[in-house]
Amino acid sequence: MIAGTIALASSALFAVSAVLALKALNGTSPLAVAFTTILVNAGILWIIALTIGGGPYFGASSAIFLVAGGLAPGLGRILFYRAVSLIGVGSSSVANNSTPIFVAVGAVAFLGEPITVGLALGTGAIVLGVITIARSDARSGSTVETTHGRPPRSVGSAGFAFAVAGAFVAAISMLVRKAALGLDVSPLVGAAWTMTGATLLLLPAVALRLTRTGWRFKRNVATVTLVSAGFSALATVSGFVALSLGEVSRVVPLQQTMPLFVAATLRLGFKDLEAVGARTAAGATLAVAGAALVISGL
Repeated sequence: MIAGTIALASSALFAVSAVLALKALNGTSPLAVAFTTILVNAGILWIIALTIGGGPYFGASSAIFLVAGGLAPGLGRILFYRAVSLIGVGSSSVANNSTPIFVAVGAVAFLGEPITVGLALGTGAIVLGVITIARSDARSGSTVETTHGRPPRSVGSAGFAFAVAGAFVAAISMLVRKAALGLDVSPLVGAAWTMTGATLLLLPAVALRLTRTGWRFKRNVATVTLVSAGFSALATVSGFVALSLGEVSRVVPLQQTMPLFVAATLRLGFKDLEAVGARTAAGATLAVAGAALVISGL
């Protein structure tokens, strides 16, 4: 019960962070938001790891976690925030929730795990949920304001492509992390190395941006970005605590409920950012149910 509650809290915190990121994206770039949130996450995780994580802090798996972090959240978060800037956080979070599909396929192909009824039904539910969201936004003609003051764009396939690409990259990262877990460092230290890898991947792009155009933030956007980063860090830590207290088969499906919390957050406090219709809510529910089936092992 405690682990499940913390897992739901982690999902809710990630949802709030994503909604705040959408608000920040109206005044800066996906790269700026991604780098700020990841840097804050890395700092907090290393503080916790050095305080209570226990050694060793270096090992053969450190390099593996660095690579995994470069894939996701490094590259994966840039793709996700780019999708948010194009199609909004509600649609992006649902499309990005297709990660369990790629994880399951990778597990079957590379780890020899069997295809189950839950995998087949869950995959279908997630795909149907994403299609429902896409058709909903296309019919309503919804738009999302893009960054740097550009005019709003109609929702298109590009945003979903970015979100699904982010999900694919995140799945590869998870499979790599699974191979590294238990080798020579604790999971908490591994998480800190993962965030370090993400930070290192983004540094060249950040340096190039600073050299060419500088770091553009509209008024109050920096504060919103930092608050989003804080919620993301809390979500990361609480997700680790949930996994350490409960069974992964019960915790992970609860962590896939982010689209529902995104819809609730938008409805309750950020209606000016993005409208959430009945089809969006239905698509989110289908995607969450599908993710639960994929990971449940049924």
